[in-house]
Amino acid sequence: MARLVFFDLDGTLADRQAALSDALTCLCRSHAFSPDAEQWLRAALVDRATASDFARLRKCFGLEVSAAYLWQEYVDLMAAAVTCRPGVLEGLARLRAAAWTIGVITNGAGDIQRAKLAGTGLADLVDGVAASGDLEIRKPDRRLFELGATRCGVSLAAGGWMVGDNPTGDIGGGQRAGLRTIWVRRPTLARRTRRPAPRRRRRHRRHHHPAQRDGVTPWTSRPSASSTPAAWAPPSPPAPRPTRPRSCGARTGAAPRPRSAPPGSG
Repeated sequence: MARLVFFDLDGTLADRQAALSDALTCLCRSHAFSPDAEQWLRAALVDRATASDFARLRKCFGLEVSAAYLWQEYVDLMAAAVTCRPGVLEGLARLRAAAWTIGVITNGAGDIQRAKLAGTGLADLVDGVAASGDLEIRKPDRRLFELGATRCGVSLAAGGWMVGDNPTGDIGGGQRAGLRTIWVRRPTLARRTRRPAPRRRRRHRRHHHPAQRDGVTPWTSRPSASSTPAAWAPPSPPAPRPTRPRSCGARTGAAPRPRSAPPGSG
């Protein structure tokens, strides 16, 4: 298998949600948007943003400022506010040092996604970027993965990995492209897939995770160092605490305890 790994951007490498809140607060204050306009904008951009969203904002609320100006200001604010998740830059640097080819495959407009990569320093650590706005196609479409491979100077035929937080776009799309996958679970997704089992015992049993039954490697598992981007894998979980044997009742295979004779007997 080729040493090729693709990463999703928003929610995997970069913390979009925190940056979005800060950027929209600055944007709405600088233009003195009404509370209704700010609420509309936050709801419209919660998952993704395009220039057409600001055209609709301008039309709905009769704004004088142009949609193109608002979009560019939003792009600049996002690039300044976005940050990487902990350990991302170090992990990617270790992959590059180990001769891995690194690509980013992301759903979003090309200008804002590349602005985020430049603002976080990720642009210097990747070999190619494929954004859905480049071809007007989105993950899980295989063609976006093929574009990413081409821009990295490699072929999907040799295989590789896809790392992302979206089970449909990242994991499903990676599998369609013939890639092995690593699912980075967000806390909300982890809660939805958690079984009602004792937490201490479930945490250390990898086969309990439902994604592994579908051929997906969850974030909590450690891939093999020879064929996976092991530099990206998190530390192994701590060993489970030893449990004390129960003292109530007789144990299986143990001889029964003799009962003491009652007073006055024998």
